[in-house]
Amino acid sequence: MTCDPMNVHHMLSKNFVNYVKWPEFRETFKAFRDGIFTIDSDTWKCHRVLLHSSFKTRSFEKSLEKIIRDSVQSCLVPLIDHVERKGIEVDLQDMFNRFNFDTICSKIIGSDPKCLAIDFPEVACERAFNEAEEFIFYRDTVSKCFWKLKRWLRIGPKKKMAEACEVFDRFLHQSIASKIES
Repeated sequence: MTCDPMNVHHMLSKNFVNYVKWPEFRETFKAFRDGIFTIDSDTWKCHRVLLHSSFKTRSFEKSLEKIIRDSVQSCLVPLIDHVERKGIEVDLQDMFNRFNFDTICSKIIGSDPKCLAIDFPEVACERAFNEAEEFIFYRDTVSKCFWKLKRWLRIGPKKKMAEACEVFDRFLHQSIASKIES
């Protein structure tokens, strides 16, 4: 385990091939399907080169800057002003999670789920994404024996995780379908 950014960079960028992903690791991140945490080193290199070349273009950076600036001006600042005027207490972590989720979805998927609104709406896809994150953390922190027992007894968060994945997948499929239609 490490939290040093240089170590993480070394493991995920410079020497990925030297850090074998054992079956338990792959099982933990199974919800992300074939993502950077679960694929073999050759596939990872191909994905990394493709993504790196896309993310490092000036047009990508400019469009991301525009999305963030627009979101700050049209959503975040008005929300903070509203909260301050009304004297409403808010969970800043929740507010910034919503901001990040909206911004990422806008850039990557091309669809703004509008989680960051004055009434702090319950947005199913954002809630599902957060539940999936919590599930992965939970699954990685409990012992394998305990995890298997709960699975065998059909209790615990596994059903909730499956439902969260369905909700998020539905959001992704609807977003993709709407982009194909337009």
